[in-house]
Amino acid sequence: MFQLADVLEQSFEKLQDLRDFIAGQDRGIYEVPMSKVSLGEDGILRAGAFKGRLTKPALVGLLNTEGIPLAFVLYHCPADLLVTMVRRLAQEQQGSIVVQTTDGVATGIMPADRQPITHDMLVDRLGVDRPIKEATYSADCLRITATTRGSKELLPNDTFGFGWELITSENGWRPTEAWRWVVREVCSNGAVGFDKDPVFKRSYNSREPTLVSMQKLLDVLENDIRPPELKSTIKWAANKRIGRDREPVISYLARRLQGDPTKMEFDGMGISTTWYDLMNRVTSLARLYSLELRRRYEVEGGILLNWFLRQGRSRPPWRRMSCDECEVWNVSKLSGQDAVVETNSPSSLSV
Repeated sequence: MFQLADVLEQSFEKLQDLRDFIAGQDRGIYEVPMSKVSLGEDGILRAGAFKGRLTKPALVGLLNTEGIPLAFVLYHCPADLLVTMVRRLAQEQQGSIVVQTTDGVATGIMPADRQPITHDMLVDRLGVDRPIKEATYSADCLRITATTRGSKELLPNDTFGFGWELITSENGWRPTEAWRWVVREVCSNGAVGFDKDPVFKRSYNSREPTLVSMQKLLDVLENDIRPPELKSTIKWAANKRIGRDREPVISYLARRLQGDPTKMEFDGMGISTTWYDLMNRVTSLARLYSLELRRRYEVEGGILLNWFLRQGRSRPPWRRMSCDECEVWNVSKLSGQDAVVETNSPSSLSV
């Protein structure tokens, strides 16, 4: 497999700084017939007037567009076979594609009829003066978090902030979603998986005009993000030991995250560890990783928080036989539905 171009992950404390960073990039868009696309064994993409290297998200977009299995290419396919498959399929398929480029590198490839929300358009609509907690820019997505409600002291000298997380991509293959978000302010540990559904979602292949979707998103962020009531939940978790659930829950987290390395991360936690300490360990580990893996840890922390709400009176995720939780909380799941705006269901955390 040839070497892909890297995109350095960047973090910003202000939307103005993010906007300036985006404005400083040399961005291009090439719409070309599929028949004009080819890939060399050296990893150079040729698409009409464009010639350059690809990032991994761009390669994934090319494979998805042509219907080539991603896992086969990443782990088994030699470069010369991939080149042949891309060329043959490009010659046999109709229609056009769009190639997005940044500083001479292909960063996104998608069918020409996709209508992604670009990062610069999104930031402009949010407003560069809007206060945020952090914005993180990566090769595959942009994540913005903000606290919009006053802090609450849920335990002595332990305050939590409440707000929203927005995660989006402009490469045409991931949805734009807004979720309720909680952050433990003493250590900046965040949790995002305590709701099963986002409060806003626009699918990656939505036909809805981007300006219409963005107005719905703004309405949700300004009017529909309500903080959960967690005081009794956190108190229960801080006083309850994990006991005999220690091994099942660690095995569950290992399956969901990184396998044996995850088990090693929890070696110091025994049966006397409280559920609150476990959740804090999960969310604190998140800060050690880049965006995609960091968010997976924060989702797992949120799933624990969701179970804490019932104070042990329901079956926990690690003792369920079905894979409903995997489907509901899959952080990279792609959906074909149009943009929707959802309020929190009665089963969600109350205000």
